Amino acid sequence: MNLFRTIRSFLNEKKKKKVVLFGDYGRLVIESLKIDVPLYDSKGKEVQRIVDDDRSAVAIRWGDRVLIGDHNYQENFRNLYLVHPERTVAEVWNGDRKRTFVCVRKQVGHIEVGLKNRLVDSDWNSVFSQDFGDVCIYTCLGWSANNIVDVVLTYWKERGEQ
Repeated sequence: MNLFRTIRSFLNEKKKKKVVLFGDYGRLVIESLKIDVPLYDSKGKEVQRIVDDDRSAVAIRWGDRVLIGDHNYQENFRNLYLVHPERTVAEVWNGDRKRTFVCVRKQVGHIEVGLKNRLVDSDWNSVFSQDFGDVCIYTCLGWSANNIVDVVLTYWKERGEQ
């Protein structure tokens, strides 16, 4: 009986400790939206596999900027559409280093599915051809027409490093 109590005590203690996993790009935390997910760099990896895994989101480097994406039907980015520009804060953790970002803009955009798979803003301009800040975080909203997926685009500027 003593061994049983010891094992139960060990398991209860283990449940209390939260294991925080970091992807190779770090971990995205937007506390107000209950977003807390490891980020994996797309470099040399299959982007779709990262996005399809409900325990991760993808980080795609574009020069000195980063595009972060995930499916909206997974728990991670389900609340992204609730972002409030100038009020919502995001953190990207990499080990003990934290970068803080504030949302500066939100809009509906689109993905042209097919040969191009182009991510465009509401005016059909490529997101990559404009200054979207330091980070663009997006997720799908649903199909709107043939080969067009509506997305919510959120643009973020770094507030400072700690």
